[in-house]
Amino acid sequence: MTGRSKLLGALLGLQLIVIGAVWFLQSGAGESASGTLVSFSPEAADELRIGASDQEQPVVIRRTDAGWQLADGLPADAAKVDEMLERLAGLRAPWAVATSASARTRFEVTPEQHQRHLEVRSAGETVAELYLGTSPGYQRVHARAADADAVFSVELSNYQLPAEATDWLDKGLLQPEGELSAVARLDAWQLRRDGDGWQLDDQAADADAAGRLVRRFAELRVTGAVATPADAAEPVARFRIDDGAGNYVLSVYQAEDEESYVVASSRRDGGYFGLAGYLAEQLLVEREALLPAPVDEPSQEDGDSE
Repeated sequence: MTGRSKLLGALLGLQLIVIGAVWFLQSGAGESASGTLVSFSPEAADELRIGASDQEQPVVIRRTDAGWQLADGLPADAAKVDEMLERLAGLRAPWAVATSASARTRFEVTPEQHQRHLEVRSAGETVAELYLGTSPGYQRVHARAADADAVFSVELSNYQLPAEATDWLDKGLLQPEGELSAVARLDAWQLRRDGDGWQLDDQAADADAAGRLVRRFAELRVTGAVATPADAAEPVARFRIDDGAGNYVLSVYQAEDEESYVVASSRRDGGYFGLAGYLAEQLLVEREALLPAPVDEPSQEDGDSE
């Protein structure tokens, strides 16, 4: 083959590459229409569904007059839901990594095989639907809009979209409303706010010990919804909490493994929630732990100085 023939062959090959690239771009396969994977208004979204191909039912989170709620009526972590909706709406997807059916299967972004199936709804209509699959790198995942063939690598992780309702639960749902004014362990002791300090029954409480205990109730976080304790189970402690909305009772039970605990609030009739053992033990303090440390009396010898 002469040098001229080789040059013509190279030019022809280059032409084919350019034509293929132009066709790829014009067909919309290599670039998403808007540069984002899906397009919807997070403010208008009122339902988020998160499923996985190995689960029968998706997690369903709905916006209500009382805020974001799970299917069982328990409150969802509103900040987490809102943040995820904003993130999904802003996912950048400028260039596709694949468009073939075999690639969609390989990257696990098909209706039959996926690691996450997300659906965003507004007023009963689906406004965004996508599949998340394998990870091509750190904090990135293969993603495909349900109504398109193109697969993109986007800045997201499957672990940020758990398919378990417990992971979306508002873990602070048993926290008081407003400022705490009193905490009483029934039949044991009572702490009541006294100006800038705390009164323990009929005497001043240790400021640091009382402050720590009150903060533990104010910042109480559960691990998730759990089964009802056995009918014969008696709480190991009951606390009456006075806050800005009135008062309520927290009942603490020890789980059968004796290492974890279950807590229930009179404000959430019939709901039981897991409580980490170390947190429960920080609440179950005895009266003596809330008293000021005794002041050492000077001895007679200390007073007899020459």
